[in-house]
Amino acid sequence: MSLRPQIYGFDLSKLRCVFGSGDADIVAKIQGEFDRLAGRDPSAYDERFRQAFRAALRQAVEIGVPFPELEAEREPHVLLAMLLAGCNQEFIEIDSGGWSHMSFNDASESGELFLPDEADMVEDPDFFRDLGFAEFGNSDTPVVSDEPRETGFSYIQFGRPLFGQRFETAWSYYGYLSNEEVRYLRSRLFALEDKEEIGSEAAVELTADLTRWCDELLGTKKDLWCVWS
Repeated sequence: MSLRPQIYGFDLSKLRCVFGSGDADIVAKIQGEFDRLAGRDPSAYDERFRQAFRAALRQAVEIGVPFPELEAEREPHVLLAMLLAGCNQEFIEIDSGGWSHMSFNDASESGELFLPDEADMVEDPDFFRDLGFAEFGNSDTPVVSDEPRETGFSYIQFGRPLFGQRFETAWSYYGYLSNEEVRYLRSRLFALEDKEEIGSEAAVELTADLTRWCDELLGTKKDLWCVWS
């Protein structure tokens, strides 16, 4: 089997409101969902996993994110993030499972998916200057920088942890983009007519899918949630 991406539209603000809220009802709800999962497959969740999940759930809801002492997220954190992201909202599923992790990486490396950063600054300088870039979970204030901006693609490809600094998991991980970050990612993609600029057929296909995903999310005014599993 191979890791495959599943892209969803969701409301990032609803997830963000959970962190540090102290909401005991959310703790009970998420713990209940986990207990039902563990009850269906007890062998998949040993006591160490269960303890890590409970501790992370309480810290996230009662104190907030990120966790200062946590360098690497592991499986309990990934499962917790997935359950919290779906708490009190419905995911909008976007057709994205046609890629394996290997084919996704190969396509991204076989061609140019993105316009140079300077092209967008000329096209709409005020938007990009004002938007800046903020790491959700690490800062509430956008930080404007003269450095080339992250397109957001790497947060889909390699994930974007909420609780720690990186992932150390044997299998699944997740990432997310705000709607503004989706809009920026969309603006940086090469137009599909420019196939010669993009390069390989695989890169053209990935550009087409990224374009479609972004357009669906922008059309529904949703943020992006991505799970590789």
